[in-house]
Amino acid sequence: MKGPSHYVDVSAPGTRVLTENLSRDDRLDTTFNMATIVNEIKSRLYLKREFEPKVDQVRTNLSKVYNMCLKSAAAVYSSYKYADSIPDSVKCDTILYSANNGVFDFPPIISMLNAGLRVVVGGPTAALYKDKLRKRLEEYGCKNLHNLIIVSGFVDLKTDIYNIISDWKDVSIVDNDFSTFWECERDFVYPLIPIIRKIRNSTEFSIAVLFENGCWWKKCRFCNYRNLPVASFIENVSVEKVIQNILNTCKLHNTKRVFIGNDYFVFEPFSEKVFKVLKEHGIRIEIYTGVQLLKNIQYVKKINKYISRIYVGVESLDAFSLKYINKGFTPEDVLKAFDNIINICDPKLEVHLFLMIDLPIQSRSDVVVNYEKIYSLKQKLLNNNFQVGMLPKLLEINRDLLGDDFIDNNFLRVADHDSQFLSGRYIIWKMFEDFGIAERSIYRDRTTPLERYGIDGRIIPSDLFLISDELFGALSDEN
Repeated sequence: MKGPSHYVDVSAPGTRVLTENLSRDDRLDTTFNMATIVNEIKSRLYLKREFEPKVDQVRTNLSKVYNMCLKSAAAVYSSYKYADSIPDSVKCDTILYSANNGVFDFPPIISMLNAGLRVVVGGPTAALYKDKLRKRLEEYGCKNLHNLIIVSGFVDLKTDIYNIISDWKDVSIVDNDFSTFWECERDFVYPLIPIIRKIRNSTEFSIAVLFENGCWWKKCRFCNYRNLPVASFIENVSVEKVIQNILNTCKLHNTKRVFIGNDYFVFEPFSEKVFKVLKEHGIRIEIYTGVQLLKNIQYVKKINKYISRIYVGVESLDAFSLKYINKGFTPEDVLKAFDNIINICDPKLEVHLFLMIDLPIQSRSDVVVNYEKIYSLKQKLLNNNFQVGMLPKLLEINRDLLGDDFIDNNFLRVADHDSQFLSGRYIIWKMFEDFGIAERSIYRDRTTPLERYGIDGRIIPSDLFLISDELFGALSDEN
């Protein structure tokens, strides 16, 4: 049985809020520019044509994981390849540029500033790396840094963006009326949805909404989301207002799927009231959840009652790796959680498992055992008629932005750029250079080269070179 169909959650709360806020302010003459999205599409097509065949010649596993990383690879690549084209594509003097989860794509910012444009860098995580952003831009010889301001926090319909631009100084937005989120339905990205669906082979897509922001666990070792500001988007908001907004937005975007973007979703009476009505309207609901929650039988019963698709951050079934990254659960907990799903949930539930490739581990043999356990778990779900999607991702650490605490210099060490035993996503970025697709500058600000070492002090190559093509293939969505 093949895995569940894939889609892309294009319409997000942030773009809908910006669309409404800027459109309603008569003091601002706003043009919504989709150059970065268009450039990502162009980059995806370019990489598939020029890069993908070369990866296929290297190793099957590497080819498969590259395809899984293609979306993020294309987004990063586009920021470098097409950076100089952005100033020419805009017809205004001030650019609002949203940072990607605190990892800044420097070339577009440099290109816009050097072209004499004023740039407002925003996003909830902007404040976390504000000083490092300015320092790095100075190191690159970026001109006109006086034309840059950094705005951190959440924008809502009452945020006075005109005033922020007029004052032209760094600012943190601390006062919010999150009830206004539920007045936003239009999205300037909407015209590109058909194109994005075609390029990404997406058969469906969802709208994304947030009830709360911020993870309650906040302890995972390699997570840069744990420092995101916490906020409730449903406080002092009626159930009816949330329901109507979701139904209207789904109708506007011609979809019957809604993704609740809370980290580790916890059911509350409010959300259950919303879900009950959405189900009556045929809306399919998707959530992030976690192993600790799925061990609770009553929680799983609510998933069976309301939810159509779950995303679960399993990451690994190796006890050492799970403890190392402080996930807060054991391999036995994982098996218990999925036993609950099998015993309680209708097999129509779509189950997606996040896996982390190249986590620190004690030995090479443990790598193989880990993937054999993951394969067994997948087969158990398939044998009980569940649709299973596998979402492997390569370990990626940006040492410059996240700091040295993420690298212990024991099991995980900073590697030389040309190491033959690299682990993590740096492998993908380095291939850009090795295959002549791009220079090293494309990833030098994105990630740190890493090597793994076992408990015996011996180096451990990437998982991609330790497990068989057959085993890795069995973990893909095609099997």
